[in-house]
Amino acid sequence: MVPVRVGAGLTVALLAISLTGCGFLSDLFSPQEDSVAFPVLITQAIPGRPATEGETFFSKQFKVQYWGGKVVVSSTELGDGSIFVDDVLDIKVIRPDGTEKYRLVDFSRDCLATGPDDPQDITDLFLSGKNTVEFTLFDACGGSVASSALWLVNIPAS
Repeated sequence: MVPVRVGAGLTVALLAISLTGCGFLSDLFSPQEDSVAFPVLITQAIPGRPATEGETFFSKQFKVQYWGGKVVVSSTELGDGSIFVDDVLDIKVIRPDGTEKYRLVDFSRDCLATGPDDPQDITDLFLSGKNTVEFTLFDACGGSVASSALWLVNIPAS
């Protein structure tokens, strides 16, 4: 028979090992060193250059902690700058519950002309907690590629 103190100690040790194994304790207590803080510079402006149709010309993935408020893609870190990509901005967010959300912003207007758009509100892609975000910029029409600076900005609820 195992003494009560040893049994309780083993129970606590097994519980700690199982919680650590599933990541619960590390998510709860450790600093989020693998996450970046808002605002996030996605890219500086990318000057125009020739491209081939379908070419991916920029991609970036990172993790960010989201706890509420509005999330926008902007050309400024304040969240108020028009954005532009020649041609397509593809946004993927893997949320804390494992679900994936996507947003495709096509600036090409069916390959007729490109132009800037207002900052994009993408709040609906996020859930509270650590979200993995991936931005991909690609050409859809051939000709050239370019981009304004792009920032991911969290605007607190007022």
